[in-house]
Amino acid sequence: MQLFFYALQLIGRVKYRRTKVLVRSTWELSLYESILATKIYIPGLRSNHIYRSALVERVKTGVQGRLTLVSAPPGYGKTTLLSEFAIQCHLPLVWYTLDEQDNTPQVFFHHLFLALQRVCPAFQQVEFPTWQSRDSFVFLISQLADFEQPLVLILDDFHALHNKTLLEDFAFFLEKLPEQLHLILASRCDPPFRLGMFRAHGQLTELRTLDLAFNDRELIDFFQRTTGVNLNIPQAAQLTHLTDGWPAGLQMASISLQKHCDVSQLLESLQGNHRFILDFLLEEVLNRQPQPIQDFLITTSILNRMNSELCEALLSEPLQNGDNLTSQVILEKLEQNNMFVIPLDDQRIWYRYHHLFADLLRIRLEQQTWEKVKNLHDRAANWFEKHNMIWEAVHHILASGNLERLERVMAQNAMAMIYNGQLTQLAEWVRSIPDEIIDQRPWLLLAKAWLLVSTGETARVEALLHNEAAWVIDDFAIENHENFHLQVAILRFYLSVLKDDLTNIQKHLERCQTLLKDSDLLWRAFVLNVFTESLRINGHILYAEQIAHKALQTSRQTNDLSLIIDSYLNLAHVYLDRGKLHNAADTCLKAINLARDKNNVPHSAELVNLGNIYAIYSQVLWEWNELSQGLLYAQEGMHLANQWGQADSLDFTQYMLAKLLQASGDSTGATEAIQSAYLAAEKISPRYSARKARQIAMFYFAQNDLKTAQRWVDSLPAEIFDQLNTANLRDYVGITKIWLALQQNQRALEFLLKWLPLAQQKGSEIRILEGEILLSVAYWQSGDRDQALRIFEEVLKHAKVEGFIRTFVIMGRLSVIELLQACYQRGIQVDYVSKILEACKALPGEIVISKGRTHLPESADSLSERELDVLRYLQTNLTLMDIAVELHVSVHTIRSHAKNIYAKLNVNRRGAAVELAKSLALLK
Repeated sequence: MQLFFYALQLIGRVKYRRTKVLVRSTWELSLYESILATKIYIPGLRSNHIYRSALVERVKTGVQGRLTLVSAPPGYGKTTLLSEFAIQCHLPLVWYTLDEQDNTPQVFFHHLFLALQRVCPAFQQVEFPTWQSRDSFVFLISQLADFEQPLVLILDDFHALHNKTLLEDFAFFLEKLPEQLHLILASRCDPPFRLGMFRAHGQLTELRTLDLAFNDRELIDFFQRTTGVNLNIPQAAQLTHLTDGWPAGLQMASISLQKHCDVSQLLESLQGNHRFILDFLLEEVLNRQPQPIQDFLITTSILNRMNSELCEALLSEPLQNGDNLTSQVILEKLEQNNMFVIPLDDQRIWYRYHHLFADLLRIRLEQQTWEKVKNLHDRAANWFEKHNMIWEAVHHILASGNLERLERVMAQNAMAMIYNGQLTQLAEWVRSIPDEIIDQRPWLLLAKAWLLVSTGETARVEALLHNEAAWVIDDFAIENHENFHLQVAILRFYLSVLKDDLTNIQKHLERCQTLLKDSDLLWRAFVLNVFTESLRINGHILYAEQIAHKALQTSRQTNDLSLIIDSYLNLAHVYLDRGKLHNAADTCLKAINLARDKNNVPHSAELVNLGNIYAIYSQVLWEWNELSQGLLYAQEGMHLANQWGQADSLDFTQYMLAKLLQASGDSTGATEAIQSAYLAAEKISPRYSARKARQIAMFYFAQNDLKTAQRWVDSLPAEIFDQLNTANLRDYVGITKIWLALQQNQRALEFLLKWLPLAQQKGSEIRILEGEILLSVAYWQSGDRDQALRIFEEVLKHAKVEGFIRTFVIMGRLSVIELLQACYQRGIQVDYVSKILEACKALPGEIVISKGRTHLPESADSLSERELDVLRYLQTNLTLMDIAVELHVSVHTIRSHAKNIYAKLNVNRRGAAVELAKSLALLK
């Protein structure tokens, strides 16, 4: 499943290879960046702006606190007030205007950090966070905490933010707000946060509708500046009363008054409620404009932001006017005439209508024929698609209801949208289309199938694929049908690998190879990567290594960074299974450095599998017992996996984090991580859940909870034991460990001698290493100490080359510590053995480590009566907690007695104590 996102990217690249421009031209990139700049641009003030000094002073005073909230309906001048404050503010100030796109966390933080980088030099060296929103907020807090001077952050149009998770995490950010940051929120409504704490501590400044409404004096000044009309105080008071001082309504009134200067007539016409006032003023404003201007306003009202070229694209024909008006001239004149047009940059390239004015224009537009409205959305989509602005293009395609075009654009650009952090939006778009329509449109159906794979909903994908009729197409009726057939074959192959469906893997692989052409390097490399993963998972390690190298070679020929990273990932996995720790580490570091070199950041947002690379490297560091460094890489891997929400990556990275936390002594954090990993695995397939059950059993084995570990063995089907399969080698290792821990030595030895040759045959060196350690333990515990030491000495010789540590440590509760001590006493690999024994000291529980020569206690009198009671219980299957209950003492007391027993008998584990006690007739 790790290659899912790359498959979606290939769908887009291959299908429209002749028409799709994969890399934006310099002009297109500049255009895209210019739109981003409008979001972090401080809006300027009009030449006839009414300065509101008292309100600005309140904002300035509020900066001494933590939070300022400017909350009022549209048209009350929230943005204008904050623009005036920003111009006068002497502190570093960051401006960020939110819109619908910012509801995707990755987009939100990308834009926020761009804004911070423009103002704060220290942030220019900070990498964009690519994690889930909570982690990104934590990262932001830590970065801001290092900022030495006060900073003002203005989030305008905060009401546009409605993503529940993002809002919940923003509330967390508010609670942890760094002292040097002052936050200003401008919104049409109060945000869903608990603001009482800020109020109670005097840290909140609030400006609301009544504060922002014009008073009589401001109204007189406003009309004099905009119309040249001098209102007297009674007229101003009446106008204030009629409009409640609403700035937007007063602006419309001023435009109307410019056309007829009869103030009394205007006041008489404004009797009534706000809706009536709006309707009247809209009629006044629009009806008094020349027809070409009316057409321009209504036509372009479908746009959230516009420039002259985009406006021209919407107009069916050039404006017929004696002045030969261009769209750029019209936009500038509208701004000059206070016609609710707001510039979004200093160059006057991008504009938007005042939100309220746009809403009213759209009401007028809806009165026209649907065909005309649809045509406008088609034109807008054409322009945005031409300029590779897919988010905006799909917005207008959906509005037009053009499903054929939606299918083409989504299939072509699905991966680009995902890489821009818009997977959630893409999924919503797919879900918004009825299934019966998707079923009739092959490319939409294919996109839906891959999206389901991404979220681990493999059962639903299977249901789609089993509906054969949906995938039988008329080759002459579908564009690029050959590529469609290839991608369906790859989907089937990929799903069979995901499920470990050995029956169908080979069949679907052969189908893919039949359809692949020599020129299909991208898809060929993808298939080789998937095949490598399948071989490795099913235990064919030597063959997997051959294919992994071939996949990397093919990927390099494509010059595609994502595919090369995926190939490195598979090769690193294979090296781990081959026991080649240094090769695995080098491969991971090559991938990480390659990502840094290509993207100038160490974890690129374009590399979905980079999180897995970090996790594999953390696994090598775990094996080398470099736990603090390994934990950092495991955490980073998990953060990167969280960015994508890909089920198998979440499973793997959470599992590696659990191993590092457990080894570091954080059992609570480790338990939470392993539970999260299981939840992720459940989404993928029963085989993933089965693997996770084994990993959890080994997790509890490491905690010395043999009762829980034993339940896993008891739950396994009989064929696991009777029908040996290379795919189950990890299970065989786990079963053998548990049986040996339970002193079922003969059973473990017989089973071990059955599966170990299979691992040797398939080249799984890590399983061979584990198997031979367990073989030494089985002989040792069965009394054949010489045979055990002969095998163990060879194991140490080979393991030392790669620096294995933790593989020995996690078996320390077996007889491994005794074997290590015996080797130390015989002068075998003394430095290496000492290093392993030192690591074993961190094992939780009643482990006693001693390098001295073994000797028997001189007499049984060295044990107290209470210790003899505990010793009798140690020969049972009761846990230490169970023994504590039986003896009515704390588990801490039992642990202390157990340690004393081990020390007096000079052993280091429970089984050895019981065995020795029986030989001394201390136990029957």
